[in-house]
Amino acid sequence: MGLIDFPFVYKESRWGVRLEIYNMIAGRNEAIEYSAFDLRSSGESESSASTRSAFVLQMAGSDLISFEPGLEYFGMAVLWGGDTDIDIENEFVFSKTYHLSGPERERVSLLFDSEPGGFFKAHMLFFNAGSLTVNNDSLMYGASQKHDAEGIREGLSVLFKLMALLSDKSKQIVTITL
Repeated sequence: MGLIDFPFVYKESRWGVRLEIYNMIAGRNEAIEYSAFDLRSSGESESSASTRSAFVLQMAGSDLISFEPGLEYFGMAVLWGGDTDIDIENEFVFSKTYHLSGPERERVSLLFDSEPGGFFKAHMLFFNAGSLTVNNDSLMYGASQKHDAEGIREGLSVLFKLMALLSDKSKQIVTITL
């Protein structure tokens, strides 16, 4: 694992928003490559700057089911022009806490019929304090704040466990096409 401590300008938009990566750690843990870093966004004034931690885990060759869990809030169906939420039958608390979406509704529903819903409930404080995106062979988590070294270790631990769980469950789900 290495620490890269220099500002790397990730993106500068036409509106003057600049994203910079600081304090990056990167490494490999068994089949998973990971990186954690601070992402600083700044506008035209220094007072508009904010820093938060971000994590990226990738497991080459895996076939994870793509999904995004966001916090559920009143009026979401009206805002999105319909109910795009994937409700999980046996996970009432999970379904009422998270707005779950994904390109393959049936596979996402099957995935969350068992363990992942419980995993999210067990780590609710972590997942409620950021945003998660899962795609094919990777997951990305953006925290709402900057983490210290202990927070980075804890975040990576939770995300490694989630990656292993999702990889196992995704392998068990067979897509049935008619």
